[in-house]
Amino acid sequence: MAIIIVGDVDPERVAEHVEALFSNIESVEPAPNRAAIADVDLKGGHYVKLGGADQRETRLQLSFKYKRAEPGDRTRAEEIAIQAIIAKLFDGALENVVQRYSAPIRGGGVSVADQSNPASPFGTDIFLMNLALKRGEAAAGLSQALTILSTVEREGFSEEHIERVRSEIVRNFQVVEPSVDRLSADLASLFLYGRRDPGSAEVRSAMLGVSSKDVNAMLASWLDAKNRDIILSYPEQDGDLVPSTDQLTRFEAEARTAPPAKLLPGPVRTPDLGAMPAIERRDAPEPVLEDGGFHRWMLPRSQATLLVQRTSGDVQLAILRRGGGSRFREKDVDAALFAGRLVAASGLGNLSKFELGRFLKSRGMSVRPVVYEGREGVLASGPADDWMMVIRLAHAQITRPQCNPDAFAELAQPPFGVRAERQPDETAIGPEEFSARIAKELTPPVAETSAKPALKRVCQMIETIFDDTRHMTIVVEGNVDEAEVYAAVRASLDIPGRPPATARRRPLSVQTQAKRNDYVSVSGDLAKVAIVSQRPALASEPDEQAGFMVRDIVAQRLHHRLRDIEMGTYSVGVNFSMLDVPERSMFSIGFDTSPENVDRLVTATLEELTRLRLDGPSEVELSQSQSAYAEKSRSVAEIAEMWISLGTAAPPLVTRMQITDWIAKNLVTENFRTFALVPRKGPVPEAEQ
Repeated sequence: MAIIIVGDVDPERVAEHVEALFSNIESVEPAPNRAAIADVDLKGGHYVKLGGADQRETRLQLSFKYKRAEPGDRTRAEEIAIQAIIAKLFDGALENVVQRYSAPIRGGGVSVADQSNPASPFGTDIFLMNLALKRGEAAAGLSQALTILSTVEREGFSEEHIERVRSEIVRNFQVVEPSVDRLSADLASLFLYGRRDPGSAEVRSAMLGVSSKDVNAMLASWLDAKNRDIILSYPEQDGDLVPSTDQLTRFEAEARTAPPAKLLPGPVRTPDLGAMPAIERRDAPEPVLEDGGFHRWMLPRSQATLLVQRTSGDVQLAILRRGGGSRFREKDVDAALFAGRLVAASGLGNLSKFELGRFLKSRGMSVRPVVYEGREGVLASGPADDWMMVIRLAHAQITRPQCNPDAFAELAQPPFGVRAERQPDETAIGPEEFSARIAKELTPPVAETSAKPALKRVCQMIETIFDDTRHMTIVVEGNVDEAEVYAAVRASLDIPGRPPATARRRPLSVQTQAKRNDYVSVSGDLAKVAIVSQRPALASEPDEQAGFMVRDIVAQRLHHRLRDIEMGTYSVGVNFSMLDVPERSMFSIGFDTSPENVDRLVTATLEELTRLRLDGPSEVELSQSQSAYAEKSRSVAEIAEMWISLGTAAPPLVTRMQITDWIAKNLVTENFRTFALVPRKGPVPEAEQ
């Protein structure tokens, strides 16, 4: 056995310590070395169909086993280089299939060297195509995947496509010093095989030398149907829609004679963002200097607040205000949130969301409209030397939002497709259904909503939300001149309008009370536990930030109590969040444990909450949480939220009094509700096996 230690350590002291620890271990018969182990059989041919009671999506995996070159072999560097090229080639090929609204394949990618597989130590790798399919479209998705692979096997990728990808990789390739992990892996390889994998400089050199013929030849050697396995996992209620073995055979035959799939990605089109208002280059008014380094202006026409800070990085932009679902009556909130999803899926500048995505990717940019229960706006980012395009994208998103009927048809399908879900009276559920039950129990009942909103109504909502910047908070951060940003934002984003009104709502009860809900798990050996408290709260309360600090204190205490003392769980998750419609706060604790430990750990959790409420946090806990909160890096969206809620661009100082007051109001054990998902006792019924 070899003990490999890599790091900033004193070799002699480490060797002395290791010898003291390991020298008295009794020796045993060594395992056979690699040469004495039979080669792994590459043969595939399996078609495995897995229906899951709790599964909400359909996934398709096509895997091909192949032998990789030996470490130290001169072809190993070429193999690694070609693997990198192949991965990006398939990104483009899948893009053509995925990027349309009616596509049965919703997304996915390939892994060209899955070395986590059990056969990896024996020189076997796996080429894996992993796809997410539209619910109920397993047959169409499988057929398309086979057609892509057949096209690659028969025709290969074009020389133009390969050279385009190779140039992109070489352009961005970095030759770096080996990391600690890499050095450790190299030493392990030297010990096991007497050789090591090539370094980044060797791989880059090999990449410059391989030809398109080499790339396609390697792919053809991988894509041997004899070495292929197919795994299709799906919601069990869709079982009658899953292709049979006979259908698979037919799809394979059709793929071999079908017109070749398009492998080269489509061209990059530029969006029509409309005319940009003229920018007046006059001097900007004197800004107010805020804590945290931001320059603040008030835009004259929209009364929007502009916060700009010059940093060394790319440009990040957030434009947010109160609104979103809270603009509308309770029965229309779901439709408003749907409108937010629809405008994001509809593209921009007369481009579909897929065409827009290609453009944004080519420029290293992003733009995303957002509609939440209580917020609305736009988030965008891009290179600092092209910051004006980021502003233009945001301007177009606000003034020219799109409402695409094809995107509507895609999104308006039932959330989980074509088969009825498990009925509430069924006893055994899975983790996803468990989470759904908790959400249903905690969400206050509101007026009934339409299951499928009308296109015209949703488009009207989009036009209502994305029309102006009245009372917006606009935050810009990046390597830009503050005064120039002010001039551009005033010219393009100072858009007057009527401030969004908040719909009048009937009061709803959100306060939780102590109660226990137990559910039976459809599978697994561990129980899942959630302990949740919910109470009325406004996001604008000054002590809101105390909740996030208390979350960290509770997490540390429960980790020590439940893991180190009770020894009943590996980890504990603690979360705090502010919710809208209606406005409320939620404090939740979650962990997995053995079924026999559930009651004991729930009791221990409530004891720790009571102790914290009675005694308060220690000085060490308080100091650590205050430091962590003050030093936390924040996105421009978080800064905008702080300004909207608290009127500051820097995190406010949270005092001990605010923290203890928050604990007194929120950590009342009589208000914590417990949910447990416990494995069933006894054998699984035959119908569910």
